[in-house]
Amino acid sequence: MDPLPLRRLLLRESLLIVGLGGLGLAGVGWSGARAIMISQAKTRAEMGLSDVERRLKRSLNEAVRTGEALAQMGRLGQLAPMDTLAGEQQLLAELRSRPGLSNLTFVLPDGQASAANTPEAEYQNLWITRGTHVEGGLPQRLIHLWDEQGRLIRTEPDPAAPPDWRLRPWVLQGLKETRGSWTPPYPFLGKVGFGFTYTIPVSQGDRPLGVLGVDLVLGDIQPWLREAKPTEGTRLAVLDGDGRLLVPPEQEGSPSPPDHSRALKPEPLDPLRHPIPAAVHRVERADRAGSWPQIKVGRETFLVQRRRFRLDGGLDWEILAAIPEEDLLREPRRVALATLVLSLGALAFLAWRMAWSSRQIAEPLERLAAQAEALVEGHVIVSPETPIAEVQNLAKTLRVASLALEERSSLEGHLRVAQRREMIGTLAAGVAHDLGNLLSAVGANLEMAQDPSLPEDLRTRSLDLASSALRRGRGFLRALLTIGRPVEEDPGPIELGALLRESGSLLEPLLGAQVTLQVVPPQDPVWIHGDRLQLEQVLLNLAVNGRDAMPRGGPLRLEAGKGSDGRPYLAVMDGGEGIPPDVKDQLFTPFFTTKGPDRGSGLGLAMVQGIARAHGAEIEVHSETGQGSRFTLRFPGSTPLPDR
Repeated sequence: MDPLPLRRLLLRESLLIVGLGGLGLAGVGWSGARAIMISQAKTRAEMGLSDVERRLKRSLNEAVRTGEALAQMGRLGQLAPMDTLAGEQQLLAELRSRPGLSNLTFVLPDGQASAANTPEAEYQNLWITRGTHVEGGLPQRLIHLWDEQGRLIRTEPDPAAPPDWRLRPWVLQGLKETRGSWTPPYPFLGKVGFGFTYTIPVSQGDRPLGVLGVDLVLGDIQPWLREAKPTEGTRLAVLDGDGRLLVPPEQEGSPSPPDHSRALKPEPLDPLRHPIPAAVHRVERADRAGSWPQIKVGRETFLVQRRRFRLDGGLDWEILAAIPEEDLLREPRRVALATLVLSLGALAFLAWRMAWSSRQIAEPLERLAAQAEALVEGHVIVSPETPIAEVQNLAKTLRVASLALEERSSLEGHLRVAQRREMIGTLAAGVAHDLGNLLSAVGANLEMAQDPSLPEDLRTRSLDLASSALRRGRGFLRALLTIGRPVEEDPGPIELGALLRESGSLLEPLLGAQVTLQVVPPQDPVWIHGDRLQLEQVLLNLAVNGRDAMPRGGPLRLEAGKGSDGRPYLAVMDGGEGIPPDVKDQLFTPFFTTKGPDRGSGLGLAMVQGIARAHGAEIEVHSETGQGSRFTLRFPGSTPLPDR
């Protein structure tokens, strides 16, 4: 995992905390607003349904009270004769004082009748009375039109009057009853559609005077439902006790119908024509007070409730309400949007503040980190200026450490001078030993060159190898100087495959017949910058150590290439007994050797380490007891193929 700068880390974590906090607040705000708005909408719906119920009950009870009052007036002899214009005027006066009613009709036992109706557009919105009176043995059916001041405007024939009022459904029911009752829905005269009638027999003593009917038009209920809707998209409907749909729900956004099209007709509750009321009617828990179950009709979700009420006279109705969830969530969405805007503003401010704070904290720490890197490289550091007390204390501590390191470096320099002087006495023997290895290679190749039995080309090649060995001797003397100090020069590019092949040719006669040398160059050229003679000295020292680790012989492998990290490497592997753990920690200590006093100087691996450092390479040692050893030099990076 790549490390992040402190400033970016602080900013990222701060923004993460603030962002999650803001999202949490927005979520809580949305949830709370939604719950509150839905609760308020349910309360409004409860109030709306209660208002519908009150208006229906008020109108129905008004009809009952009107019928009972007129019946009482009949019993007391206070009714005008209902076969005269005066009877019509008395009904009209009573109707005008009852705004919730639409029609009053009184039918005499002989079939004569008087009626009063609310204004209709067909008659220029004039008040209407109807009368069916017998004059000269013939029934006269007339309409009288009245203005607001009660003045008779005109009289004309009544084409809608029935041939015999006594055959109307409400009259037949009233003649059978001894008290007032509501009729089932039936078609009214004219264009008002279906309605209900509160019918009550009227008598004076034992003498029947007739039957009084107080009408309620179904179409007049729709405006009450429209006014009582808690939301624009709410569907309200009314059923009777037999489950018939008396008042269907209006479609959302539909205009108010003209007066003549308010006619309604009861119909079965068909799920295909009216899916929403049918679905509400099937919900079991919808008739509980305060309960608003959810249903899904098509793509819409509704909160629903049923409200049932019964009145004197046998009337049993049920109100169905379905409120779209979208209507309830519209206001919470606006609140949530406002909350989101405020939250984003707060987040922007907090982000700016966090960025400023992270900069105030991170910049002194970044300068302090740079000073720490300078301290590692041995440079003198300067404490950064900062108002943060902890950073000031840390800077003071680094300054003290810098002074201590300077003092330690000076002491170590004096110590190295003393150690070098001490090593001079033992260095001669080691130099003689390692130079002996090179001279052995020179001698072996010269002997082959002097052998007349060998082919000419082989003897020439042996002379070339002897010359190369002498040049390596000169490089060996230079490599002695790299123990403890790096080489500052960069001689040029080296192709590791060629270096491996040439070194193998030199090492093969030196290693002996019992050692099997395997040279594995890279498949593609791999270039580095370095000193060829010093790298050949590395391979020579490691190969001789590998040979000495295999007294009975074995495989010795030279390998070069690129590792998985893309860095060039050189490796030498032997099949010896491995390096014990207690020896592994001292491998590169000068003059440390596990060989006899006449076989090694302890400077071979120290020279390898010095050359590796001079080339910026790292040395890896992998060894297990009984499994052999592997020495790997990993160089900083590959060098492109030089131009030729």
